[in-house]
Amino acid sequence: QDVTGTTVGSFYGHEFLTKDGKAAHNPQSIPVFDDKPDGPFRLSELPLPSSGFILSKTHCGGYCFSDCPPNWFILTPQKFLQECNNAARFTKKEDGSSAREWVKYDPAVIKKAIHLVRDPFDNVVSRFHHEFNSNKQGSAHIKWENEYENNPSGFRKWCEDSDKKYRGESRWVFNPTIFAALDGVPCHNEFFRYIQWHNNAFAVTTNLKIPVLPIHYREYSDDLSGTIDKILDFVELERNGAPAPPFNIKVYTEEYYTKDEKDKIITLLKYLATTDTLEQIERYL
Repeated sequence: QDVTGTTVGSFYGHEFLTKDGKAAHNPQSIPVFDDKPDGPFRLSELPLPSSGFILSKTHCGGYCFSDCPPNWFILTPQKFLQECNNAARFTKKEDGSSAREWVKYDPAVIKKAIHLVRDPFDNVVSRFHHEFNSNKQGSAHIKWENEYENNPSGFRKWCEDSDKKYRGESRWVFNPTIFAALDGVPCHNEFFRYIQWHNNAFAVTTNLKIPVLPIHYREYSDDLSGTIDKILDFVELERNGAPAPPFNIKVYTEEYYTKDEKDKIITLLKYLATTDTLEQIERYL
């Protein structure tokens, strides 16, 4: 938005950015297209792009956190696509609150995809930090049965508890070969979700026969201007001259994983990854 002066979209209709760039809750979803009330929805009051494509965020499915059982997050590519087609539409009520309705948008509206990839080791630690902060704030979406310190020791204990929690159920849900591959790998459910998400995302975009631009999270830090230019070229938009705000990332690998733990995780990731996914994550392994 900053560099184009135009709004982007989201399939989560409550998400909104104020004029000063602060996140806010929008009680009334605003569709990008008048004839498509089920999304995507506008993320700000900035004007729509007059040409090109409008970026619209979705998490698709299978990304649930550590308190969800395997039968919630094991998804085929077909089921993953169904999750991708979900949108959250919010309607403002008379008392000022809002009602959420999960709706299905037309997948034909998707013409291109930007596939964001993060270092798997950093990604899992970042999810731990997110859970820690959400649990601390009393979020209804994440409820920890135990408390953990927000440091490498707390992370390891969180991984250990997460691995144990659904072990009995996992034996019946995962096929025997994958269940055996998960054994002894720290935070194996987290890394399974990571690989499955990327496997499914590449499978879906291949089946939809749409152009895909993989973007690595670290590219925003290593070469912000060049990365923005690459994205703008892909979505056929132009800069309006406004500078992009700085983007800083954290790298956690050395603090949070021993060499033995990393080796076990790498073996699992290589075993589970499809060719397309492995091509993108190999630089981190």
